[in-house]
Amino acid sequence: MNARELVDSVSELVSLPAAHHRLHELLDDPRATREEIAEVVSLDPALTARLLRAVNSPPYANSGDVSRVADAAFIIDDADLKGLSMATTAVDFFGRIDGDMVDIYDFWNHSVCCGLVAKTLAGKCGFESTEDIFQAGLLHDIGHLPIYHAMPDKARQVLVEAGKEESYRYRAEREILGFTHAEVGAEILSHWGLPDLHREMVRYHHEPEAAVDYPIETALVHIATGVANRIEPSWKMSFLHQVSLGQIRPYAWRMTGLTPDLIASTLEEINMQSFAVLSVIDPDSMSIY
Repeated sequence: MNARELVDSVSELVSLPAAHHRLHELLDDPRATREEIAEVVSLDPALTARLLRAVNSPPYANSGDVSRVADAAFIIDDADLKGLSMATTAVDFFGRIDGDMVDIYDFWNHSVCCGLVAKTLAGKCGFESTEDIFQAGLLHDIGHLPIYHAMPDKARQVLVEAGKEESYRYRAEREILGFTHAEVGAEILSHWGLPDLHREMVRYHHEPEAAVDYPIETALVHIATGVANRIEPSWKMSFLHQVSLGQIRPYAWRMTGLTPDLIASTLEEINMQSFAVLSVIDPDSMSIY
């Protein structure tokens, strides 16, 4: 079995719900109206709730409360709404995964941190639009989910093997599974109809030098993954905090023109942002704070 075959085998599990698929079509259609978009959003209660939380939180929050989807649809931008749709699908997916395989709080803390770091660093690199990079950072580890669901025994073996040595988990995945969570993640994004940009950033976030069309964007997500592992590890390893920045490949620093001394200021910028984003995507995870 390869990554594509794995995703195909759980296609019902990883497919965007019909409402979300229609929403993405409308968001990509310049002729679509905000009323049409609001109507589709209202078909999904979970997405509706996240949309309303989003527009009542920074940076959208204003002096008045927004309680109607029709109003919210005029406030939020397309990139953020598409990101909410993908996150809603992923949260629902996570609810079906055995709790002893993954800690939902750790996963979302890590994912949000990675997305925000990638977005912030993209701004420092001069990117005017950073939402695609944020989305890729947010979803960079989504490929773990089909592995946990369809191959739990091998997934546990990967965790055990990876914990024995200071190596990336994806190396153990390649040895045991024959493919990595990054490959699976790219296949999921392909299944969702996302652009090559997203797929390449996710596919090569551990191997940025392999990216062909979007090397700088992929290098940013790679750096963000290392930074996120330092402060919000998605899995528990005693040495991870110390080695995470060392996992960032020199190529990524060269490609982006960034330096490690930017990390401290970047973390200061995203500290409070992470709480705001988590409260929108997965408010239950905030109950531990």
